[in-house]
Amino acid sequence: MTINDNEVRKTIAVMKPEGELFEVRIIASGTNASGYFTSAELLIQALQSLRIGNCNVYITLNGIKDECYSRQQRDQFIRNAKPTTTDSDIFCYDWLMIDIDPQRAAGTSSSEEQIQQAKAKRE
Repeated sequence: MTINDNEVRKTIAVMKPEGELFEVRIIASGTNASGYFTSAELLIQALQSLRIGNCNVYITLNGIKDECYSRQQRDQFIRNAKPTTTDSDIFCYDWLMIDIDPQRAAGTSSSEEQIQQAKAKRE
């Protein structure tokens, strides 16, 4: 896994205010890892020590209860860690993602007109 430190810093700055707890999960074929962090710098240090090839990286979007920071994966990645963040660990919604797709046949791309309709609906 190649890490661009500046991109990690920019992403965390947008998603999470400094000091706010978040979980990052890394999922790769045959393994997964979980870590709890409160800063981009701590996350970057942990990512640099993780040896995983191609993978998917996920971050919690919503507020996690502070007590989750006392779990074993505090400021580090633990492979196959239990427990990880569940619905009962979330105390607020910081982000609400909305997917606005036009109705169309599966496996087809949106037309320009459908894209404009979706944007109008979004607004």
